[in-house]
Amino acid sequence: MPHDPLDLAAILTRAAHLYEYATTTVPQVQDDFDQLSGTDVPRMAAEIRRLRADLAAEQAQHQFTLRQRNNRSRRLLHLRGLAKAGDSNVLIAAAQDTLAASRDDHRPAVETHVVADDELALQEGHRD
Repeated sequence: MPHDPLDLAAILTRAAHLYEYATTTVPQVQDDFDQLSGTDVPRMAAEIRRLRADLAAEQAQHQFTLRQRNNRSRRLLHLRGLAKAGDSNVLIAAAQDTLAASRDDHRPAVETHVVADDELALQEGHRD
């Protein structure tokens, strides 16, 4: 069964409409709706966005790692073929190229932190 991602913008919009409706029709619940619509729902949406960004970064890192492994395997198979052929000069040159390429494989990945708009609003004390 395919998983449909939540439409966070639609959820935030519905929460805002519910807040407007509830606070104008039943003023006694305004504090509860302030907490729910003004804080809880936006924070939950920000957390979901953060987790989605973390998951996307992890998936990208995993794909990168798989490409590195596949590249190393191809390079090692190539070196093995050259070694079997017996041309030591070509083997040494290819080994040096492989070593240079493997240095690139070990560069650290760039870390990013994606901050959702509603998380920024919460940090700044604003509410839509």
